[in-house]
Amino acid sequence: MKKILFLFEREKSTCYWCKIELSIDLVINNVDDSKLSNRDDYPTMDHVLPRSKGGNHSVNNLVLSCRWCNNNRGDKLINPKNNKEIHPEKIKKNLTDYHEEVTKKCGV
Repeated sequence: MKKILFLFEREKSTCYWCKIELSIDLVINNVDDSKLSNRDDYPTMDHVLPRSKGGNHSVNNLVLSCRWCNNNRGDKLINPKNNKEIHPEKIKKNLTDYHEEVTKKCGV
């Protein structure tokens, strides 16, 4: 739970990929995921470098993502909104630029 709250803070409650606003209430209220299977805006944690490609589960490799982007991206190294190749190390470096400040706020 702490990780996704951290991501909400860091990504300012928006999907990292498509920038739509995501509802933290769905996470805090522990809404049953099966009831939301058709909601594209359900918040998820997405691995920048997919686990299948050696990525880990640390906050430096995670972004807040809507379900649509996370599902459509799968384990590909692309931005799901425009199908352009992403460079995980560049994204991860950008994420760590403000990592310490948010970490202190959220206690992760």
